[in-house]
Amino acid sequence: MQISAWYGRSEYTVERVLSDFQQAWTADERPLVPGEVSDWKTLAYSDHPYFITLQVRPSQAARAEFTLSVMDTRTVGKGDISDFIRPPRAEQLSILRSNDDGVSSEVTVFSDESSLQTVLDFYKLHLPSNGWQIKMITTDPEALEAHDYMLHINKENRAGQVALSRRQAGSTTITVNIAEAF
Repeated sequence: MQISAWYGRSEYTVERVLSDFQQAWTADERPLVPGEVSDWKTLAYSDHPYFITLQVRPSQAARAEFTLSVMDTRTVGKGDISDFIRPPRAEQLSILRSNDDGVSSEVTVFSDESSLQTVLDFYKLHLPSNGWQIKMITTDPEALEAHDYMLHINKENRAGQVALSRRQAGSTTITVNIAEAF
């Protein structure tokens, strides 16, 4: 479960932000996991029981914007998204599965060429008809930082979030985080 997240802007380039974090994080000789999700560049590492992720991309308001999140793997359970509905045109970009000391979670990122509103409307219609309850939809930019919409959902013994973000080309990034609800 994500326990902390920070959003920021930097006057440094994306490459410089990544380099600075990589240099700081490799000081303890931790193995780092680089990646890319749409226009975001990512860097992550595990510092048991925490999983730390940096996402950074170019910004119009500054040279770069970033999010830094910390997930506590002790507080998540089985994060199975196998029955989670996704828009028909959505393409899976990445999947992160964690199974630390028998505790598992799953975060999956999709890209859809449809507009943000089309994807939001799809989830409003299809999540409830597939057994998922939408508890709340967050649209406050101050609360969301790097996303346009956040759907808080649950089904049986699972809870999670679906973050929807508009991409530069008008398409949508969908980030699904599902964990066992306690």
